[in-house]
Amino acid sequence: MTNENDKEWEQLIVDFLQSKFDTDLIKFIKETFKEIQKLASKSKEVSEEFEAFLDARKNKKPDHLTETDFQKARMIELFEYLDEFSLVDKIQLASEYQAMVEKITAKYHINTWIEDASDNASSVTFATHVSKLTHSKIDSSSLNDAISSARDDLLTTSSLPNPIVDGAVAGNQYAPIYQFLSLEINGVTLAQALAEPSNTILQAFAKNDAQLSEWNKHFKEVTQASTLSTHFLAKQVYFPINTEQDQYHLLCHMVSSSLAQHIFGALFNDENKQIRNQYFDKKYHSEVFYDFPAKATLAVTASNHSNASQLNGRRGGKLYLFNTQPPIWQSQTKPPANETNLFNHYLLNQMSRDNINGFCAMFLSAIEVYRKPNIMQGLEKWLQAITDDVIAYASTVQQLPAEWSINSELEANRIEHCYFLDIDRQDETFITAQRNNEWQSVVARDFGQWINNKLSSKGKNFTPQPEHRKLWQKFFSEHLRDYMNIVLIDDLTKESEVL
Repeated sequence: MTNENDKEWEQLIVDFLQSKFDTDLIKFIKETFKEIQKLASKSKEVSEEFEAFLDARKNKKPDHLTETDFQKARMIELFEYLDEFSLVDKIQLASEYQAMVEKITAKYHINTWIEDASDNASSVTFATHVSKLTHSKIDSSSLNDAISSARDDLLTTSSLPNPIVDGAVAGNQYAPIYQFLSLEINGVTLAQALAEPSNTILQAFAKNDAQLSEWNKHFKEVTQASTLSTHFLAKQVYFPINTEQDQYHLLCHMVSSSLAQHIFGALFNDENKQIRNQYFDKKYHSEVFYDFPAKATLAVTASNHSNASQLNGRRGGKLYLFNTQPPIWQSQTKPPANETNLFNHYLLNQMSRDNINGFCAMFLSAIEVYRKPNIMQGLEKWLQAITDDVIAYASTVQQLPAEWSINSELEANRIEHCYFLDIDRQDETFITAQRNNEWQSVVARDFGQWINNKLSSKGKNFTPQPEHRKLWQKFFSEHLRDYMNIVLIDDLTKESEVL
């Protein structure tokens, strides 16, 4: 007696084989149209209407028709056109079409197809770890990891809540058997259901009990562990147990396709794609966007990806590896205490590098700079950008704890630079000299010399002159004065608030 669950399986199996039939039929019809379209393009007797009919791009499926019904209708209409245009032998084409229908009808007859699938069930293995993912030529055991224990600090197949079981097939021609056994109802695959003792799922399709028993036996073997074996192309490590007696374990590295598929799903699921698009378009999305930067891609197979495994086919033959490099050390900002000149400090030169390069490139490519106002305007824009870099650098150093410059190399060689950078130093002599502002001319002069030095290093055939330094010095001096006036006003405001 058939139960309700068996009826669900029966309908699912019927629909599955019908879809296979439809796929083969549609493929035949489309190939027929392509061949006739080629012939029509060479004929002068064909009408524009017929050419438009043959063009698949101009003939879209109506919503009320299935793809199969649409293609069948086109085939009938094609025969009508062939009464008018004799591009091919209509009778022969009709015969080929009928023969194709009969062939695939016989191929997908339920009893015949299941009988053939059970005979070749040994060519399909359900596994979490697939040997062919190490090398596509490997012909050895795959592994179905059923271990339930997991560690929170390790990402393993066992740590997945519902691992997707892959299918390793001996050849892509056996992929439909894997698809058949992967049919699912309420989270249970057909392979799992057929492995249950005394199941009657396929009874409605079997000729007798003997055939049903044989089918169940063959399909059950798909989920059972096979005899372990390795292959000379597999990555093998001999692990010593007793070296005196030359006893070893043979360890074989196997890729977890289930884990790889879980990672693939996390990276490329439809929801994450939508969130990613919103993120890069700078638009709002209610969900959190997860990204895995600097991931690596490993190409497992170059073509025929499903030959290695079914899930490998879905992944396009690629494995995705997370970046496990340690965090890049971010060095703390340090003052130029050991420098003799603030313009030698690595941080300033790093911050201004791009603008320095742009300025030098424009200057060294210019001819008769002072006679071309447009060139000078361009140089002033670069100088403004470099000046902004110096001010930004100074603001960064000024945020450091005060009095770092006391007894420093910078104080001994360029105390004027200390007035600029160690702005909150409190000894009275320092404060008096700082507010005198005479030090600004020294900083501006050194800025001009710094620019000249950069030009010298970039242009081998150019020697900067004192006039150049004075030009850069004058430009920077004005901006430095404006900046320090703002700083002074802020300091006076803070002092008044304290009082």
